[in-house]
Amino acid sequence: MSQWNQAVEPLNGDGCVTVAAEQLDGWLANIPVINLRRLAAMLTGLTLTEVQPFTNQLAALRFVHLIDKLYDFGVSLRVRSSTSIADLFPAEHCTAAFAKKYRRCESRLTELCS
Repeated sequence: MSQWNQAVEPLNGDGCVTVAAEQLDGWLANIPVINLRRLAAMLTGLTLTEVQPFTNQLAALRFVHLIDKLYDFGVSLRVRSSTSIADLFPAEHCTAAFAKKYRRCESRLTELCS
């Protein structure tokens, strides 16, 4: 958690953070999943920039879990990407074991970003 705290300080006083997707994934890879709840509770808004389609399933699942927590806490989300939400996850991911998670994430992204 301290890595995240150092990276986003200050939170502009309003709990809003802007971060590049690749940098966010680096942080998520080092934050225990249990701490994503605390992370989401710290934020009122998150802007993700440079979001690209996922090629790595572990990175995609970390992202899905983060979106779940942001949704649970009602954190507003902005995503800057040249890719549509429907194209973030490869077709092979969306038809395999975690298909339901990816579809839920797409739905939640649409809701959070509106």
